[in-house]
Amino acid sequence: MVGQKTLRDSNFKRLYNAAEKKPTCEQIWEAVKGLVAAYEGKYDAKSFYKVLQRTLFLDDEHGKMKYADVDDAKQLAILLWSSVETGPAGRELCSLLNQCIREDKADAHDEPIKHAVVLTRAINRTCVTVRSDRQKAFADDPAHGLYNWPSGPDAEVGWSTEKNVTFRGGALPEEHVETFFTKDKKFRSNMFLATSFDKSVAYNFMKSQAPRSRVVWRFEFDPARDCGHVNFLGGDEVQSAVKSEREFLLTPYTILDVASVELSEDVETTPHQITLRVASDNKMLVDGVDSSESLDLAPWG
Repeated sequence: MVGQKTLRDSNFKRLYNAAEKKPTCEQIWEAVKGLVAAYEGKYDAKSFYKVLQRTLFLDDEHGKMKYADVDDAKQLAILLWSSVETGPAGRELCSLLNQCIREDKADAHDEPIKHAVVLTRAINRTCVTVRSDRQKAFADDPAHGLYNWPSGPDAEVGWSTEKNVTFRGGALPEEHVETFFTKDKKFRSNMFLATSFDKSVAYNFMKSQAPRSRVVWRFEFDPARDCGHVNFLGGDEVQSAVKSEREFLLTPYTILDVASVELSEDVETTPHQITLRVASDNKMLVDGVDSSESLDLAPWG
């Protein structure tokens, strides 16, 4: 259940604009503890914190550092996001973070959303990429492809099931299938959207869901304009705790619009397929004003 109707009136926006752009490792860890405590209690937060630290810093066999650069705040944030470790309640940190962003709750001390904002700021340092660098690489050798762009099934690097397309699998409550996600609907998704270069990864996630309304999402990107709020996790420049997922991570409040909706009569065997066009820029300026802040928010992830 979302806590607000638009980005404009969200606690997230208010706190994000005022937050430190480059949180330190110490601030990131404090945000982790605060976020988990808000949803699973302080005792469980301490336990989960220790598990995350142990798995990130130590190799189980040799007692050495498992990942390089865990003292780099930007890298630490991605490792925490991609970690598959779960707390006592059986939930990963990424799940708690997305729930917090969707609910957008803030008490007198701006908890818990302020913790989500710190983590989002840290993760966005990787996701909010510099367009000119990627565009230059395309211009130099567009046929070669890029490891951090879905360059198609024949690409030397950046292999993907489909060129300029990524995938996400899940389950969508029936009430939203034909009401909200309609052709040409523009909206914002108030959570991180983990998509994959590999369609089979999306199908595996989809199959793990209850077969109430299974769905596979297709995300179409415009390579001519690039996208400044997404990045590939697990390449040479960005470590990921799970490289096999070939994750292309979109930032919270990404603008999307519905290109097509293909409904299935038997979702247990054939999922619904919804194709979304990803905005290259998360602003829609009208007379210098960002009108996109009043777009509806997705009722489901």
